[in-house]
Amino acid sequence: MWGSLTLNYANGGYADFDVSSSTSADWSYWNTKTRNAFVEYLHDLGNGWEAKVSLHANDFSGQSRLLYAYTLGGGLNDDNTGLVGWPYAGYTEKSSVVVDWNISGDFEAFGNYHSVLVGASHIEEENTTYNRPVQSGGFLPYPAFDEYDGDDYAEPVFGAKEKRGDGEKSLTRFYASSRFGITDDVNLILGANAVRLEREGSSIYGSTSETTNYPVLEEVSPYAGATWNVTEDFTTYVSYSDIFQNQDEQDLEGEYLEPMKGVNYEVGAKAEFLDDRVLATFAVFKAEQQGVAINAGTREDATTYYAPENVNSKGFEAELAGELNKGSNVAVGVTRLRITDENGDNTSTWIPRTTWKARYDSVLSFAPKVRLGANATWKSDASNPTGNKQDAFMVVDTFAAYEFNEQAKLKLNIDNILDEKYVNGVQFGAIYGAPRNANLTFNFKF
Repeated sequence: MWGSLTLNYANGGYADFDVSSSTSADWSYWNTKTRNAFVEYLHDLGNGWEAKVSLHANDFSGQSRLLYAYTLGGGLNDDNTGLVGWPYAGYTEKSSVVVDWNISGDFEAFGNYHSVLVGASHIEEENTTYNRPVQSGGFLPYPAFDEYDGDDYAEPVFGAKEKRGDGEKSLTRFYASSRFGITDDVNLILGANAVRLEREGSSIYGSTSETTNYPVLEEVSPYAGATWNVTEDFTTYVSYSDIFQNQDEQDLEGEYLEPMKGVNYEVGAKAEFLDDRVLATFAVFKAEQQGVAINAGTREDATTYYAPENVNSKGFEAELAGELNKGSNVAVGVTRLRITDENGDNTSTWIPRTTWKARYDSVLSFAPKVRLGANATWKSDASNPTGNKQDAFMVVDTFAAYEFNEQAKLKLNIDNILDEKYVNGVQFGAIYGAPRNANLTFNFKF
């Protein structure tokens, strides 16, 4: 499947299809091959210092024939028609090499212990895309989607292989972090991340055959923090960091958006109870982001374009986790968000504002080799401007494990045991979450 489902009706309302619904065709496929290799060398310099250098190489190739479904009217018709198919045949080749070097160690000065890490990394990445243009049989309407089957859209005739785009990216990074022991209970954390990004060629995604000029991006992002051990079991902290994130999204004219910048603040506390068997954490955070790429609509060729928007987010996280008694563990946590634009209005509504998580597992007293557990996640409602939405829902996953000995273990996972029907992510479209499913695994350690 390429893309997502259209569930909103143009005249209002929301469709309810089977969770196995797919816009793909029987002839579609997406074959990929990835090869990874790495080598790492660690050298002990003595006196608590060490040097490390690593090299990572990645090679990716993909070949696909896909069918994308979109609507010209902003949603389904009342009879579930209104989808148009966009066939695609393409090839992608991508390779990257990453070199990283750093030196770290501890030292004593002014009566306290300190630590420092200094390093540099360099990434070279190449990306080439080919496609086979549709000669005939493309951009045809789907039948009513509630009656659609994978063989209802015939495979089109594709032309000869053509080079669609290629690009190169070079990223150099220098980084440093340190922890200074101001007193036995107070630590100061300072660091910085300096990057230089160079790109050339046409779109990394192959959406244009013309050469795109990218400005060289250079940025230094500092961060700072402090921790205070109020008691042996209670610690507070505060942190500040710059935000700098390159963006590959394009605006209506096809120009690439500027990097997203901003700042992030966080204040929190951690406490241990019951002889350090239970840990409680609480954090309040705020992020101010300028120039975030936000979905702004669809061009005439059905591709998405973006607009920069200033986004402010704030909220809190709280979690309580630990061992209730021997063999029994529990954790409960909540995250609450508020996300607004530069005018203070609610934005990014596809992100649930409240998330609750609870986890419990325990060994059976009458069968100590058996452990049972469950994990529940509840998310508040979410929606996007195009009409996709999801009401609040909860998914419960469970497991049962049997440990034969220290080497052998059998585990049964049953996810979404309540068979909750929900849409997983609604930012760009809609895809139904997996229904009840199970898997059985056996692990053996030699």
